[in-house]
Amino acid sequence: MIEQETLTSPYLRSIGEKAELISTLYQQRQQETQLTLEKLEAIIAEITQAQQEQAAKNIPPDIFAIYWILRSEQIATAEATANQMTPLFATYPYWRTSEEHERQLKQAMLKVFIQAKIAPKHANALVKEMLQVLKEARQ
Repeated sequence: MIEQETLTSPYLRSIGEKAELISTLYQQRQQETQLTLEKLEAIIAEITQAQQEQAAKNIPPDIFAIYWILRSEQIATAEATANQMTPLFATYPYWRTSEEHERQLKQAMLKVFIQAKIAPKHANALVKEMLQVLKEARQ
């Protein structure tokens, strides 16, 4: 399901990575069956919650993915900060194919994150993660 819906719901990519890690740990016998099942149930609940929130908030998939990552990082202003990304993506529409657009988008995103009181080092890591999730969603 995650692979099929990643194009319309990029946030599923990061949730899918969690599921893969749980599966790998189980297969390598580093994790017991009961614990694995509990973690997978939590992931299913997270997917359901994300789908419900995405429908309720009615924001574009890429912006919702950013919101979901900020939310999972427990950023208090996750929704407001994610919504500030909409004009940035409109300003740099070719960021996936143009190195210049990608560089400028990264700088603009960092500025928004720093204004949102996110530490520069953490902001940089978040930008990298977000753009990677969004790029992989379109592959």
